[in-house]
Amino acid sequence: MSNPGKTNHNLFLLVMALLFALPNFAHAVDEYVWLHVDGKYIKKSPLCTEPNAIWMGCGLAHRPNGPESLEWQKNKVDWVASKKNINVVRISINNMDDFPDSQVYISSFLAPVINWYKEKRIYSIIDSHYYMHDSALWSGSFWDLSNPSTNYLRWRNDWVDVATYFKDEPWVAGYELCNEPIIQTGNGTVARCRDIYKDTISRIRAVDTKHIFFIGNARWSHLEYHKDCWETGLPSNEQYNPDPGYGQVVFTFHEYTKCAELYASVGGKVNDEIGRIQSTFNVPIMCTEFGQDETGAHGLCEWEKRRFEQEMIEMCYGQPNFWQGVNLTSGTDVSRGTPKGSKVGWILWRVSGSSANFNLSSRWTDIWEYAAEQQASSAPEPVIDTSSPTVISQVRDGTGADDADYTEQLSANWDVSIDTESGVRRFLYAVGTSAGAADVLDWTATSSGTVRTAIVTGVQLQANQKYYFSVKAQNWSGLVSVVTNSNGQYVINNDSPQIPVSINVYPNPVTSSSGKTAKFIIKENNITMVCIYTVSGKLVKKLTSAAAAGDPSMEWDGKNADGEKARRGIYIYKITTTAGAMATGKIALK
Repeated sequence: MSNPGKTNHNLFLLVMALLFALPNFAHAVDEYVWLHVDGKYIKKSPLCTEPNAIWMGCGLAHRPNGPESLEWQKNKVDWVASKKNINVVRISINNMDDFPDSQVYISSFLAPVINWYKEKRIYSIIDSHYYMHDSALWSGSFWDLSNPSTNYLRWRNDWVDVATYFKDEPWVAGYELCNEPIIQTGNGTVARCRDIYKDTISRIRAVDTKHIFFIGNARWSHLEYHKDCWETGLPSNEQYNPDPGYGQVVFTFHEYTKCAELYASVGGKVNDEIGRIQSTFNVPIMCTEFGQDETGAHGLCEWEKRRFEQEMIEMCYGQPNFWQGVNLTSGTDVSRGTPKGSKVGWILWRVSGSSANFNLSSRWTDIWEYAAEQQASSAPEPVIDTSSPTVISQVRDGTGADDADYTEQLSANWDVSIDTESGVRRFLYAVGTSAGAADVLDWTATSSGTVRTAIVTGVQLQANQKYYFSVKAQNWSGLVSVVTNSNGQYVINNDSPQIPVSINVYPNPVTSSSGKTAKFIIKENNITMVCIYTVSGKLVKKLTSAAAAGDPSMEWDGKNADGEKARRGIYIYKITTTAGAMATGKIALK
């Protein structure tokens, strides 16, 4: 039976670029914005003015009260941006309930909201606010990778579509795939939760290799259960490694007052677990949801909830007695513990006075606005680079350390170029039949600034034609160095047509230890020169005729220009006739 959901999804992928009449995301100019995981921290791009500096997120939730107008969304963006030093938002949405399909979800909500935050230089984390159940809450069946429900498939496909659209947008910090998986109901298991996470990550990686994943665990994403989900029963190479080959995962947790105490002095485990996981497994952690909501207990005093927010912020930042001496409206400045981790970012869930709404109002700004001002990392700044990379000293034909006159494949390698400001992003190379030309291969980019070799295939080559490489370096500001050209190479290819002469080379192979020589004869013409090269293109010996009219044959004794025996192996010969024609081939020396 056909799967209409899958059909619609495939059609969407094919026409996505045509259907979305919205701003295109991320050009190379924004490369300095990308965040990445490095050890136990999120870090800034190596291309910004603070290369690879630790990035700490201090943010708020962007959560609509159900379907709401774009005008309300824009007002929310402006309101968040008006708060001091907020540098990230968690865009939490019930996409499967509020939108008929991923196209509408992205085009009518995600794309404009993320673009508005981008204009404010605020990162977005996209959160699909579900529980791995066939319901908006957790009353339905728990999802099963081996027997996927319609609801599960929609969630999974939406993520692939979202990643396809935003794959090049660096102001999207990453994807929080699922709000809080809950295995306590609906026949859920830790293994099923973990497998769904890993499978979805692998599918997204097929279209998006850059973004960070923000991953919780199987029990409400409470921190103390990370061990059950990402350690227990797993081999060491799989622990905290749901993104093999990339390692771009931040392990998230959610906590509220009385759900779990933070410090051990009052019976809490969260602080100790942060320290243990960061130090033992060298992975980053982030609290992507906490606040004044009452979830684990009700009827709490306001000072208890204020103290919880203060302790969470202090613990995440990692500075003991962070609040000591701070002039707060109310609440305590006495710490009940010492943070065990550091630079664990935080995002407040609800900052308005009402637990039921996400209004454009807030409470306790004396706590979180002050904290963001002290803790939040600044937005990255581009390196201003007005100078080009240095000129490449030499472009060598072939792949060896010596410049080659003859090669077995069209290839070149070159020296380094240096750019002390923004760095060398990549090299550009072209191939032509004259120095500086690009009539064989137009300008082509290497994958990075560390790749300094090129092998060209798939182009039509002519026998006895000399080919030249041209190479220039490009920095991250787009400036390029002066072009450096190679000296040119002839490519020996047995499939290429040779000049119409009858060549005899015998014996071939030749045994130099027996005292025999290799004789070169061209019947139609006399020979003026025979050059012997190694396969890397290095000249071994040049044989020349003493007579202006050339000789009917020439012989090679298997020795180099210094009279030493050449090593056993394959050599390339080039014969030049009195008519100026050239012929090439291979000879074996044993």
